[in-house]
Amino acid sequence: MIIRSILFSNNNNLRRELKIGSDSNIDGLEIRLDSLPSELPDAEIVASYPGLKILTLKNEAPSLLETDPEITEDYDMIDLDYRYFISHRKDIGIPPDKLLISIHTSSKKEIRNLIRDGSVSAYKLKIVLKRGNLRDYYELRNEISNLNATFFRMGEKYKITRFYAIKGEGINYSYVGRKTAPGQFSVEEAIKIKNYEVYGLVGNPLTKSLSKMIYDKIFSRYGIKAIYLNFEINPMDFDYFIKIAREVGIAGLNFTVPFKLDASRMFHDGIHPVNFVKLKGNVEIRNTDLEAIKYLIGNKKPEKVLIYGNGASAITSIMAFPNSELYVIGRNLDKVKVFSNKYGAKIAEQPAEFDVLINSTPVGMYQAGKLPDIISDSVFDAIIDFPYSEDKTVFQEFAERRNIQFISGKQILATQASFNIKYWFGLQVSPKEILEILEGDDHGSS
Repeated sequence: MIIRSILFSNNNNLRRELKIGSDSNIDGLEIRLDSLPSELPDAEIVASYPGLKILTLKNEAPSLLETDPEITEDYDMIDLDYRYFISHRKDIGIPPDKLLISIHTSSKKEIRNLIRDGSVSAYKLKIVLKRGNLRDYYELRNEISNLNATFFRMGEKYKITRFYAIKGEGINYSYVGRKTAPGQFSVEEAIKIKNYEVYGLVGNPLTKSLSKMIYDKIFSRYGIKAIYLNFEINPMDFDYFIKIAREVGIAGLNFTVPFKLDASRMFHDGIHPVNFVKLKGNVEIRNTDLEAIKYLIGNKKPEKVLIYGNGASAITSIMAFPNSELYVIGRNLDKVKVFSNKYGAKIAEQPAEFDVLINSTPVGMYQAGKLPDIISDSVFDAIIDFPYSEDKTVFQEFAERRNIQFISGKQILATQASFNIKYWFGLQVSPKEILEILEGDDHGSS
């Protein structure tokens, strides 16, 4: 159930907010009173809105039940804090079928006490876990499965917990204009989640990711009934994120730093990175980064390759050039030694001539930095740079100064996106078209 949430400040604010637009797919309206307002929400304005009407009373606002009890008459449900309900239950003159009992707490124990409280089991419940992780959320959710409850884990990193409600198991609070709580989806997103297939990117951080912009434009341009979302989750939450994603029917996911090996552990062998999974129907996994590099490098068969870094993208680089003499360097020598021993790449100890340099570190995207001396003093025919940014990366500047062939992170991103779209939807969208979107040269198409 999709409920539009409005934080009430005055009736002009309410009238203005409701004029933003009403969609027939929105199931109702929540007016939130976080404190005692100087004026009550105008009953006529509220009545003009279609669908379920919820009045949420938080902080000092429940005292309105004592001074202005008639305010409840204009609403289908009154959202009342559990603690207030417990201390005033004998004085609350609201019919049980009209009450929504809510609790916002960091305590798993307090939630379990509510679950065992027989006096609230007949009511609709809203439970918000303010701290903890997805494991805590998942386990508690199983414990409340026999109750009529909407259950969220608070915060932007826990948007996935709101899917249960959107898919028909409770009330989802969405926003127009500004959020009334962390982790909310916009009304537009919530409607698409409810009606469309959902795809997304799992990573941390995602502040500079361009993937959502790509897919939003491609979905719109080709009339694909899908939505693409960013899921910036904590590493400890990965396994439970996947459990929830599968339960709520997310159709497909991409994985970026630091989750490509976690995705491999979950869906493949735990050794070879995975950045693509199709969850709809039979599970299908791929490394479209690998396919992109092979596509972009063409028929070249480099003899010597230098890889900068030792993470998942470095492993992908090893996989891309199985017949080359491979060298590796990195910022952490101990990790480089482990990588060298595990994947058979030699540690480069001094400048030399190489056919290809591959930058698989975040330098240039999330981290600024200068080139290691061993790179700046070496000779290369081509450079492949996984990171991308609005400005030129240090590797791109280096390539231009030396007149070296350069394959940018945006080219890799566009090419792997082309493969992703092909495998998810059976649609051929060229890397060139996607690169034009990335470069802002798509002639206004969206």
